[in-house]
Amino acid sequence: MVQVLQEEGQSLQNRDNQRAAATKIQTWWRGIFQHKRWLSIRKGFTNLQNLYRKRLLTKERFMRERLQNSELQFQGMYEEIVQNRMKAERQFQDLLEAKQEPRQFQKKPTRYPQQDLTTSRQDDFQWTTRQEMAAIKIQIAIRKWLRKQRKRPIWLQSLMIPSTLTEDRIRRYQDEIELWQQNHQVPPMDPTELQELHHRAQLEFMSFNRRALESKRAEHMIMSKMAQSKTILSILETAPALDDYKPDNRTDFMSLPLPIAVKARLEHKAAMARLTMPRWQRILHDSDNGQVSK
Repeated sequence: MVQVLQEEGQSLQNRDNQRAAATKIQTWWRGIFQHKRWLSIRKGFTNLQNLYRKRLLTKERFMRERLQNSELQFQGMYEEIVQNRMKAERQFQDLLEAKQEPRQFQKKPTRYPQQDLTTSRQDDFQWTTRQEMAAIKIQIAIRKWLRKQRKRPIWLQSLMIPSTLTEDRIRRYQDEIELWQQNHQVPPMDPTELQELHHRAQLEFMSFNRRALESKRAEHMIMSKMAQSKTILSILETAPALDDYKPDNRTDFMSLPLPIAVKARLEHKAAMARLTMPRWQRILHDSDNGQVSK
């Protein structure tokens, strides 16, 4: 009888040892599989990040080269415009020095050279007023003539009829042009004005670059959020169920699996971000997620 009890006790002990060994083997294999899965997921994330960084660097390099080329082109065009302006001003100065004001358009000298300052100022004011009135009359006459020409049919317009100019008329037109140029002289550009124009152009170019960088940054944020949402969805779809882990083996599994831990971490971050939102933004966020805001 004692021998039978000993044999049964020995068999029970062997069975317990076998069960414990099987449990340890299962735990060991599950740990290996979980570690391999975690390594594969980490490798995938690393490859995805490297690919995205490579594409982003390529885009930034292309944009930088494009901006540099446009800046060089703008600088060349700006220098060409400045050279043309300086050349035109030199030609204008040469013309002014070579030709004098015609006699019929010269200012009439005063009768008494020793008159006081008030009389000279009055004469100057009357001369400028007379010139302005003459210019206004010429403008009114030209407008009337243009209005009349616009109302006439095409076959009666004098602009379509070829006409020849006499030498007196050509000389009178040249005198009027020279007088107008003398009264409306354009001062040459000094280095300070050139620097101001260059500074203004650089500010406009900087604002254009800032708008381009802001659009690229917004596009980068949208693409990163889309990639993050896709990865999270793929992780949640392949997540194991909680029924795979029994409460009896809680001492062997002290941590959650990676997909469940990622999901819990994301939910925690979303909840913490929701607490910092203002009320109107929280309402919009809850309406997008199909929740009821409090």
